[in-house]
Amino acid sequence: LIYYNLYVQMKPQENASALEHSDLLTSRLIDEIKQLAQNDFGVDLELNIISKRHLDKIVIPNSTGFSKENVQDIRYAAFENSQQKFYGLKISGTDWTAITCIFQDKMYNAEFANENIEEWAKSFVEELKTGEYDEHLVFTRKLVKKVEEYTGNLPPHVKAAKLLEKPGKVIKYLMTTRGPVPAELSPNDIDYQYYLDKQLAPIADSLLELKNLQFENLFKAQQLNLFDF
Repeated sequence: LIYYNLYVQMKPQENASALEHSDLLTSRLIDEIKQLAQNDFGVDLELNIISKRHLDKIVIPNSTGFSKENVQDIRYAAFENSQQKFYGLKISGTDWTAITCIFQDKMYNAEFANENIEEWAKSFVEELKTGEYDEHLVFTRKLVKKVEEYTGNLPPHVKAAKLLEKPGKVIKYLMTTRGPVPAELSPNDIDYQYYLDKQLAPIADSLLELKNLQFENLFKAQQLNLFDF
């Protein structure tokens, strides 16, 4: 057996009644596909289509950077029943801080609300740099052995742990211009550029690439043309 997800784009006037006519639509699709298989390939196709949901809006970003148990599933964000939902796109894992989920939620909310994503992103970054999201920039990692047993190229959480007199098993730290620093030391030199490059850019570019944009380019000064002088 082979399973596929099929997405059908409805005409605007059909959206309101899409679910009501789903049985008719699936029946017609089955008949059409079976007939096509028979006419073109001489194959008697066994096919079943189940209508699962109606999505008001959908965005299928370039999401190759995000893991999913079933890689055959399309990963997307959707606006369904007046709620924003993620299918295979939700960020998790110790490599990400809370700011990534906040940024992702707000970014797709802006997209579904038809806001100007460029202006929205610039506004979010300004808020980030003024410290509005500092509490959401904390990394959390566990020590698998004693701090003194780590040698060689030390991971960030170990470097942070070495700054504590008595580090526990769980290390919470922020990236600063000096490197990783324990959160309990309340560093005031947070490296916001690090968070832009490593935390926000991968999330933003998965959507912005659909618009032929790149996150880092939104914040570069426009190069003056020779004839602008």
